[in-house]
Amino acid sequence: MRIIGSAFALCAVLLAATAVGAEPRGTERYIVTYQPGKGARASSAARLRIERHLPRHDALAVRLSAAEAAQMALEPDVLLVEPDPPRYPVSILRARPSGADKQPAATAASSQLVPYGVSAVKATGLPGVTTAGIKTCVIDSGYDLGHEDISLKPTVSGDDDPLGAGLWTQDPSGHGTHVAGTIGARNNAVGVVGVFPRVPMHIVKVFDGNDEWVYSSDLIAALDRCMAAGAKVINMSLGGGDPSFAEQIAFRNARSAGVIAVAAAGNDGSSLLSYPASYPSVISVAAVDETLQRASFSNFNNRVLLAAPGVSVLSTVPRGSTAKAELTTALGTQTVVPMDNFPIPTAPVTGRIVNCGLAGTAADCAGAQGAICLIERGTYFFNEKALSCEAAGGIGAVVYNRADEAGPVYGTLGDTRVGIPIVGTDRATGLSLLQAYLGTTATLAFSNWPYDYFSGTSMATPHVAGVAALVWSRYPKCSSETIRQALVATAQDLGAPGRDPDYGVGLVRARPANAWLARQPCAAAP
Repeated sequence: MRIIGSAFALCAVLLAATAVGAEPRGTERYIVTYQPGKGARASSAARLRIERHLPRHDALAVRLSAAEAAQMALEPDVLLVEPDPPRYPVSILRARPSGADKQPAATAASSQLVPYGVSAVKATGLPGVTTAGIKTCVIDSGYDLGHEDISLKPTVSGDDDPLGAGLWTQDPSGHGTHVAGTIGARNNAVGVVGVFPRVPMHIVKVFDGNDEWVYSSDLIAALDRCMAAGAKVINMSLGGGDPSFAEQIAFRNARSAGVIAVAAAGNDGSSLLSYPASYPSVISVAAVDETLQRASFSNFNNRVLLAAPGVSVLSTVPRGSTAKAELTTALGTQTVVPMDNFPIPTAPVTGRIVNCGLAGTAADCAGAQGAICLIERGTYFFNEKALSCEAAGGIGAVVYNRADEAGPVYGTLGDTRVGIPIVGTDRATGLSLLQAYLGTTATLAFSNWPYDYFSGTSMATPHVAGVAALVWSRYPKCSSETIRQALVATAQDLGAPGRDPDYGVGLVRARPANAWLARQPCAAAP
């Protein structure tokens, strides 16, 4: 390690020294790693602008100018000075499915839905053991502790970020709650079910919902908190394009300590490496869709180890962030699909039905003042259609599907925020209203439904973390390396035979991994 560290330090000195004679550019954030045992003394140095203390790693995150970084790298107690790279959530939020075939099935005994991903990884019907001490830590944006479908204290615990990310029980972006639900949504009569219902969980909040990125040093600190809480599986639906020596060593040490760390492979749709996923000590997870094909956005490279569902994954989101919608017309009442980014009405919205065609402009919605706009899908973006209706005075919009698409419309308004509700329905309903019920009354009613579809390798990652925790809870005497071997040995091969850049060794599967572990000596250990 001293030789590797010396090489990194020399590189850092040379890179930083090139900027010494340049115009001052302010300060940047660096990780300073000290020789073993020297970090504690350095942490009290008055001249350092310290952002993070990392005592377990003899390291600090500090603010330095380029000249200061070059000078510090020459100090005898310093092993390495390196940039502190950013880490981001790795998802495409609210990416709803394009057809009814993506809808999960409800169980026979209740209205609870089984997301396709839980079925795909063969986790249904395989009970986990919550008292086995296999705790999963989710490093993310927080957790809606009062949600109807995810675990409450004492099953779940958490840490706030002292540098400003806020309370771990609050989740402005919904990313962390969605990830946590995929791992452990309760097996009850509502909502969805997770891979390992009621898994013991610890939450470390690093994203605040506004500045949606943190530093590598923040992730190292979060890793320390997970381990201090007794977590054996760590989910990181996050990543960044630049590696960090300090981060790599931290995760190497975590693996040596018996921790299974799982991270998202990245959403660039390229061969780019994402970190921490691409460190050898971390399981890198690619995303597949319901047909088990690699998602177009999923990164592919030789560091990918496993694949899991990550397209249009239905899971929990914070209360009040999404809604269930119903459309009542002369045809009766039916469930419709709300798009995102409009204020959810607290009272029903009622008006006569007006035909807006494709709603490319407000002129297409002439006479829509105080009315519900009926709009056909096609030609224009959904946000353009919504704005056309709103500009013409419409109080709500219903978009029906085109001829070549089955089921209701699942759409998004992107970053466009409109002031009226807009929902999707199927083509048959739209044509019936168009042909026989223009001018009649329609009502849109909304109620809280704290679930939504997200896509990304962020959504694939918790499937793998959940399977790891699930099978490990059944065989707690097995080592972390044996659990990791079980996941790899029993993955369903996808794509080219053997390990490949798109899928790694293949789709993670709980039941085959469980059967493989049952044959190992550790399964019978006292």
